[in-house]
Amino acid sequence: MGNDGFYNAAPVTLGGLAAGLRAGDVSVGSDGGRKGDASYILRQPEQLTNFSYRAAHEMTAAAKALAAALYGKPPSFAAVAECAGRGAVGLSSVQR
Repeated sequence: MGNDGFYNAAPVTLGGLAAGLRAGDVSVGSDGGRKGDASYILRQPEQLTNFSYRAAHEMTAAAKALAAALYGKPPSFAAVAECAGRGAVGLSSVQR
């Protein structure tokens, strides 16, 4: 799962997370720190960094560490699904 963006009215769906689990995958999701519209970013500029990439990165790093601890080996594959940025989260992560 990815993190939600301004395109959607609601955060990542529980149905999407459940679908990943039913497929035997580790599923995680984040709202990227989003709280309604973007006006909170004007009051807290650091939130732009959180929303832009930090939340997705931290979520992914934690999920991979938990999966490795649970299964005794790191994940061999990672993918982004239901990402409001149409995959931008994954591409941004690879670039960083």
